[in-house]
Amino acid sequence: MKLSTRVRFGLRIMMQIASECSRKPVFAGRIAATQGISEAYVDQILMPLRAGGLLVSRRGRSGGYLLARPAEQITVLEIVETLEGRLNLVDCTENPASCERSPFCATHRLWCRLSDTIRETLEAVTLADVQEEQEALTPIVEYVI
Repeated sequence: MKLSTRVRFGLRIMMQIASECSRKPVFAGRIAATQGISEAYVDQILMPLRAGGLLVSRRGRSGGYLLARPAEQITVLEIVETLEGRLNLVDCTENPASCERSPFCATHRLWCRLSDTIRETLEAVTLADVQEEQEALTPIVEYVI
């Protein structure tokens, strides 16, 4: 299993908005510059996050993007599934009828357990948790005059 760049960038974008939007809404252009990706790609990521109820947007000169809810109330699972759809490793975990072997297949049960474990882990981690970890990893620079 490999997460798409859309999910990886989406989480980073959500972290940036969470850290900056307490001051003011964040422009897509600022996000693109900070993340080192094109504004067009940022827009492709922001649209489903907004449509999924994770972000709100404001128009105009003082516009931009804000979190729809506090970072403590947004899970990583919500972000992943908003950008990629329901997280499942194989088709039969979502729809057992897609494979006639599902009722008597040991690997089906394994994939279901693994999918559930991944979903539970991502659901237990909030955007605020990831931000805290990032802050702990970011070196603090002090300027002494």
